[in-house]
Amino acid sequence: MKLREPTPTQRAALGAALLPAPAAFEAWRRLQDLTGSLDAMDAATFRSLPMVYRNLKDAGLGEDELGQLKGIYRQAWYRNRLAVSAALRAVATLRAAGVEPIALKGLGLIATAYPEPHSARCTTSICSSVRRAS
Repeated sequence: MKLREPTPTQRAALGAALLPAPAAFEAWRRLQDLTGSLDAMDAATFRSLPMVYRNLKDAGLGEDELGQLKGIYRQAWYRNRLAVSAALRAVATLRAAGVEPIALKGLGLIATAYPEPHSARCTTSICSSVRRAS
């Protein structure tokens, strides 16, 4: 499988989400110039906005300059809390039945890779492997 290169818009979002200041601020301005509006972003870029918010806020960008990003961040926080809560209930149910589940995708990444659970979009995927008794 060949991976696609990120678009200029996606590169700018990644820079705003991951680089330290002042490079993150420059990437944020470039992202705004490329899109003109948060509504004009592709889905992949939009999903990175909670991380963009967290990085820019931590780097010292003022709340007045973060605008809609704070709302997007808070929405991601809320949705991820619901998803993680539902996943934990599913894990408990599976374990009670003697099945050891594995968390994949967003849920697995939230538990292992992201600095904050609400920095990423969580898609809940829990898989289990059950062997048949011979």
